[in-house]
Amino acid sequence: MHHPRDTVTATRTATGTGTATALATAVATRTGVADADTLLVRVGAGDRDAFAALYDATSVLAFHLARCLDPHDAEALLRASYLEVWRTASRFDPARMRAVPWILGVVRACARSANPTSPESLHGVAVA
Repeated sequence: MHHPRDTVTATRTATGTGTATALATAVATRTGVADADTLLVRVGAGDRDAFAALYDATSVLAFHLARCLDPHDAEALLRASYLEVWRTASRFDPARMRAVPWILGVVRACARSANPTSPESLHGVAVA
């Protein structure tokens, strides 16, 4: 049986890097969210069903990143991040980047914008 760590190791070896993008791509491939690109394009066109499917397919990985960035308020960071995904999905270009690393970038950006002096904190951010 193929273990997910083998995929990550192979990805790091093949790319010569241990970046979050390589890891996210490896995890996305192993967990069946390879169609996330298509879903994100549909979200950009306003497809609510695609947004629900995209959230279901990617939110666990995004939550793990949110917990690393803000262990005390990861759920609020995740909500803010997916709201931003909904708002900005039309900017996603599958020819330039895969959906999962793009979404993780949104999570990181939301964490930074919540408190520019401390990217790990989201305290005081109102989420609609």
